[in-house]
Amino acid sequence: MNHFAKMTPEQREAAQRKRKEQADYYKSLDTRQEFADENYWRELATKHKVKLPIYYYPADIKRVRKFLRKLGYGQAEFEEITGGKLQQLIDNNPKWPSWAICGVCMELLVL
Repeated sequence: MNHFAKMTPEQREAAQRKRKEQADYYKSLDTRQEFADENYWRELATKHKVKLPIYYYPADIKRVRKFLRKLGYGQAEFEEITGGKLQQLIDNNPKWPSWAICGVCMELLVL
């Protein structure tokens, strides 16, 4: 559904401005962007027809759970397979963006 179709020009402009401000804030968080396994994670994502989160999104449980659902896994299933807590993975890597955490998740699930 295209929500922009029902918006006035002023509402559309305000929404676009808010998205830009949010993106600028995320970009200012200085998350790590270089990882040795990056190419492997991107290959896995392509193989399983999923998109990694946008590079500047910080890791949060909501985005990672959504990514796992797209792979066909729930949080409980992930934690059972890996033997660790998803939130702990995120907390132990505070400077990692969502796309990197999602890459590790794919790697841990041996996809």
